[in-house]
Amino acid sequence: MKPSPKFLTQAAHCRYFLGDLLELGAALPLDDDDLDSLLESVVSRHEPLVLTNLMLATLLVDRPLDARHLTTGAGQFDDIGKMITIAGHCRGELATAMLAAIRRGHMSWEREALALFIAAWHCQVKTCDWPDGLITEARVLARRVITLEAGALLHAAAHLLDDKDLWGILDPESSPEIRRLGEQSAQSIIHNLEKPVLDTIPELPPPVVLQGGTIQRAVARVGRNEPCPCGSGKKYKRCCQEKDIERLRDSSEIAGVTRQEQRESPEVYLTEDRLWEMRSHDLVALDPEKIPPELYCSYINSLNLYDEFEAVLSFLEANGVQNDYEGNIVDSIERAMSVKKPELARRLAAHVPDFNDTQSSFPLSFRFARDRLEPGPALELIESAALDSLDKTSLTDFTCQLIDVGCPALGILVGRGAIAYSDLWEAETVLNHLLEARDRLELLPADVAEGLFEQRLLERASATTISGANARSTVEYEQLQTAKARAKELEKKLAEKERALKTAQLTSARKQHPEIPEVAVPDTPTTTRPNAEVVELQSAIIDLKQEVRRNHQDRNHYRRKFKTAVANSEAMEKDNQAIRAELEASLAATEATEDDAPELLLDEAVATSHPVRVPVFARRFTAGLGRLPETTARKAVHLSGRLAAGEEAAFQGTKRLAANRKIIRQRLGTYRLLFRLEATELVVLECVHRRELERSVGRYS
Repeated sequence: MKPSPKFLTQAAHCRYFLGDLLELGAALPLDDDDLDSLLESVVSRHEPLVLTNLMLATLLVDRPLDARHLTTGAGQFDDIGKMITIAGHCRGELATAMLAAIRRGHMSWEREALALFIAAWHCQVKTCDWPDGLITEARVLARRVITLEAGALLHAAAHLLDDKDLWGILDPESSPEIRRLGEQSAQSIIHNLEKPVLDTIPELPPPVVLQGGTIQRAVARVGRNEPCPCGSGKKYKRCCQEKDIERLRDSSEIAGVTRQEQRESPEVYLTEDRLWEMRSHDLVALDPEKIPPELYCSYINSLNLYDEFEAVLSFLEANGVQNDYEGNIVDSIERAMSVKKPELARRLAAHVPDFNDTQSSFPLSFRFARDRLEPGPALELIESAALDSLDKTSLTDFTCQLIDVGCPALGILVGRGAIAYSDLWEAETVLNHLLEARDRLELLPADVAEGLFEQRLLERASATTISGANARSTVEYEQLQTAKARAKELEKKLAEKERALKTAQLTSARKQHPEIPEVAVPDTPTTTRPNAEVVELQSAIIDLKQEVRRNHQDRNHYRRKFKTAVANSEAMEKDNQAIRAELEASLAATEATEDDAPELLLDEAVATSHPVRVPVFARRFTAGLGRLPETTARKAVHLSGRLAAGEEAAFQGTKRLAANRKIIRQRLGTYRLLFRLEATELVVLECVHRRELERSVGRYS
């Protein structure tokens, strides 16, 4: 059902208070199906004020409002508060509609975050599962959000969604202020969602509030008794004052212009700031032929932000493509491909100059759009294999297979990532395949992945010691670093020579063909008789490339030597660890069976229940502490504290000395701790090796 012009006028001029909205509600179709059809028609017209007033009037007179209308309508509301009120009283699958609105695009980050919150609230109230993809959309938005308001709303949604991965994305970037605002927003939004519609609508017309920055007078200031500026000859108060008062109430931030006039001709008053403040439906409503040329780039970027590719097409049909914003159109194509709208991307690509030039360096997404390419079986198979490999610790097989099946350049790119994350020795296998692929592509042999592998190799070497020395001080490491530095030097020289060759070729071509424009820099040498400078540069480049290859061979050789040294060092370290483990096991076995000389100790057990005592360290103990191994010294002090605290476990295995029953011995590995128990103190006498125990006992007999 299409709305009549009279009804649309009434809805557009309806003010936000009970009287006007109830009057609009009384004008609604009596049949619910007709009302639903009317709402659908208004949603498609993209008139925010009409849509907002119509939905509020529908709810206010207790008529049904299906949530599906929010799929397109959610981005059109002129106020977020009204969006909350309307969403909270819709019928049907509200969460599904909110998710569809997010996926459709055309909404700001703030509104997407609010839609996520409303969907999560609806599922919580209805005790139903989240719609498929809701959590995913929340995570994706969390990686994009940069504004305080959007961040707070997303935190509010996260409180309801309670997804660990979502919190993991938010927490590193969130400040206490955003988290606090998120909690406050959650409470406020829920309160407004559940509040009756009648309680949200003011009873009286709201006062005129001028918004949009500094307000300028829509009419000049004129005294009441002055002649009217219209030229009627009457006093101002008897002529145009009443009309100007109404006009003054609608003042905008532009002097002499009302907000109504600004809405009717927005392009005339458009600035970059106003452009960025517009929402999607405002941008779409602009006439592309009337937009100032200096705002073309900003206009296209704003449309891209809301995925309004149809509007970009309308702009191109009206203005064509110029060099100063060709890059923005390519951005539109890439964005359209990324949101799975290939047909729109193809239509956009058809407007780009050099559309059919296969040699132009257009992005991959542009080429897909231009040539109407589909993934195809081969790419789908590669994508499936990549998906299987995503969570595996090793990418060696996948990288090597990519190279083997005829995708060497892609294999090189994937291989660089594999070298960063695979096991070090598997990374070496990938590096060898990568360098072999470069050879087959007839590229220079050096690759940035070599530096990454060598850095990991050095870190591995630093974890052990090579022949008892620091890894950086070894001959192999020094040789490798020298070759690496030489490689950088040669690459720099080669780049300089190639630039000089292009310049010399262009200069030579201009001399023989003056018609060649100065700005043209040929990608391939122009067919001319080479002069001596060009020949000399070409010869120097050939020599440099040969030197690059020789240095690369040396670098490979030194890297292999360094790798061998690291591997040998690791093997030696493993052997040493095995020997140490064997010795420790043997010592532990000896300790388990060996006890001190029986004649030095009494079989009398020491009580295991003790009060808390203050530890007192004798001079002999403190003097000898520095001569003990560090680990033993730490254990001795720690054991003393446990004994003083009266821990029952600390007294297990203690025995009194036969020569002096007041002295107690406790084993501490190969050492013995001697101490004496007083009423309120634990006196730690000394800590001696078991071989010196007999001599120490003599001091206390």
